[in-house]
Parts: sequence; structure tokens; C-alpha cells
Amino acid sequence: MSGSKSRWVLLAVLSLITIINYIDRQTVSILYPAMTKELHFPEQTFAMLVTLFLIAYTAMYAVGGWLVDRIGARNGLALALAWWSTATALTSLVHTTSWLEVYRVMLALGQPIVFSAGVKACAEFFPPQERAMATGIFSAGSGVGALVATPILAAITLRAGWRVAIAAPGLLGFLLVPAWTLAYNCTMRQPGALGEEVATRGWCEILRQRSAWALVLPRAIGDPLWYFCLFWIPVYLQQARHLDLKQLALFGWMPFLFADLGSIVGGSISDALIPRVGAPVRARIIVLLCIGAVAPLGALIGFVPSLWVSILLMGLVAFVSQCWTITTAALATDIFPISEVGTITGMMGTAGGVGAVAFSQITGATAHFFGFALAFVSAALLMPVAVLLLVLLLRVQRPASAPKPTG
Repeated sequence: MSGSKSRWVLLAVLSLITIINYIDRQTVSILYPAMTKELHFPEQTFAMLVTLFLIAYTAMYAVGGWLVDRIGARNGLALALAWWSTATALTSLVHTTSWLEVYRVMLALGQPIVFSAGVKACAEFFPPQERAMATGIFSAGSGVGALVATPILAAITLRAGWRVAIAAPGLLGFLLVPAWTLAYNCTMRQPGALGEEVATRGWCEILRQRSAWALVLPRAIGDPLWYFCLFWIPVYLQQARHLDLKQLALFGWMPFLFADLGSIVGGSISDALIPRVGAPVRARIIVLLCIGAVAPLGALIGFVPSLWVSILLMGLVAFVSQCWTITTAALATDIFPISEVGTITGMMGTAGGVGAVAFSQITGATAHFFGFALAFVSAALLMPVAVLLLVLLLRVQRPASAPKPTG
């Protein structure tokens, strides 16, 4: 197989792994009401599960990125996939809150590695003018996973019960381990890519750069918007809009279709702007400014009476949140060498997780005391603040002194 074809096969396998990653992550959010009917969990259990997941996920994002830069994207993702698939399969066996918490933490310790390894693999195997698009395509798997999770898990639950619904994607994950390894081994790296050679700088050295802080700090503010969509939209639709499981299967996937479009469009637009504006970083900034301007429309979700309008607005929020993730990831590959891409994306992910942990607690308290409408208002303010902070921290060169686009 030619190098051009093999890298697209690699991207297809990586996308499928990302889809499974998000189906695994969504299992408890979607099936929690069904689980509670059988296991009688306390009311506050769900918020605690989200918090524990985010804490472990946040810690492992940076560690996983560091690990990927040292053992390689191939080995790092293969180990992580096997680990989180085991955690998902074990979740189907739970009978107590304690074990559910243990398995959710296990899941969180493996899942973030797919993004550090994926961004690094795209940098290794795709030329610079295709990297944002490739990153967007595999990252769109997160939206696809969130999109198909509701109808798939609901259908399996209605036929075979929630335990089978949780076990199925976990078992599928094991089958993808050899597929990933084979696809990686058969793909030719781009000229100049260091492949699986280790990075030479650690966290402290990288964080001495202003550009590192310009990527890390804003992610702590902007990333919680996607976590908000992922964890709270299914709960909102059931509790505030009073959808049952069958209705959730019909409507709950729709916002995540927009997330897929955001992943692909975000990368493609910024790539297309590079020849026009003269520098990759400037192209990414233009896209980010548009994201910051559109995101506040999400404040209307809790106030509109129409279910369809609220779902459309949720889709808009999911769209811009994924545009944000892809565009900032592309910035990391523009600014940092391939050997450090895993480390910087890991730190960005950890920052986003820290923000998500804090915002999840704020969301839970806000929804409980004031209702979901105010929770959506607070979520809508995140992205403009994040974009403003990134622009202020990142020094953008003038077009006359900007580096010429690569490729």
C-alpha cells in the first residue's frame, strides 16, 4: 500500500478508536437512569461520578502526553485502548456505587491518551498543510461516538438490558488493538518526522515558553464547554425537557452531529486560510475569534420553549466547542516540534480537565438551586473569555514578518 493510502487507513482506524472512546465514556451518562432503577443509587451519585472521572482524566492527560512522547504513539495508544476497554467491560458487572466509581476512574486513566497519541500520529504521517484537517477528522470520532451512543445504547438496553449495552463497546475495543498496531506499522512517516524517538524536554522546560501558557491556560476555560455538552445534555433532556429513553434515542444524538461538523470544519477552514493570511498561527486565530463571537448564543438554550430550537442551539454550542479543540490542537503542531506534541497537548488537556472539574461542580449546584437555564448562561460565557485570553497571551506576528506557510 502506498504511503498516501496507508496514512488514510491509519486515520480511519484512529477515528474508529475515538468513536469507541466516546461511546465508552457516554455509557453511564445515558444509562444512569436505567442503572439507578436496578441499583438504587443515591441522588448525588451522578455528580460524584462526573467529578471523579474528570479528576482522573485530568491528571492522566498530562502524564499520558508525556508517556506518548517517550514510548511512541503506537505503543501508548495500544496500551491505553486495552486498559479503558477492560474498565468498560468491568463496569457492566457493578452492583455497588463504590465499584462503579473505581471502574469510572480506571476508564478515565486510559481515555485521554487517544488524543495525545492521535495528534502526534497526525504530525508524524501527514504533511503540515493536511495536519489540522487530519486532526479534525479523527477528533470527529468524539462527536460520532457521542452521536451514535444514545441510539445504540438505548436500543441494546431495551432488548438485552443495560449490562449488555455497557459490555459491548468494551469488548469491541479489544478488537481494535491489533488493528491500530498493524495500521501504524504499515504507514510511512513524513520526511523529518522523528517517529518514536523520545522527547528531550520535560514539562518545566516547555512551560518556560510564553506560547505554552498561551495554549494551556485558555484551554482551562474553553474546554469545560465540551464536557458540559457531553455530560449534561443527556441529563438536561431527560430531567428538564422530560424525554424518556426512547425519546432520548430519537433526539439526544442531534447536537453531537454538529460536533462532528465542528471538528472537520474547524481544521479545514484554518488550513484553507493559511495561503490567504500568510501564517498558520494567524489563520488559527481568525477561526478562534469567530468561535468566541458565536458561542454566547448558547445562553438561550434554557429559555426557548421549543425543543427543536433548544436542540439546534445545543448543536451550535457543540459545533464551536469542537472547532475550539481542533484549532488549538493545530496551533500546538504549528508552534512545537513533533517530538513534543504529545507533551504539550497532554498539558492542554489537563488544563481543560481542571477547568471541567470545577465547572462541573458549578453546573451541578446551579442546576439544583437555580435550574438548567442559568447553567447554560454560565456555560455560554466560557468560550469568549478563553479566546480573549489566548489572543492576549499569544504574540501574533505581522504578515510582513510572518513565516511562509509550509507545504
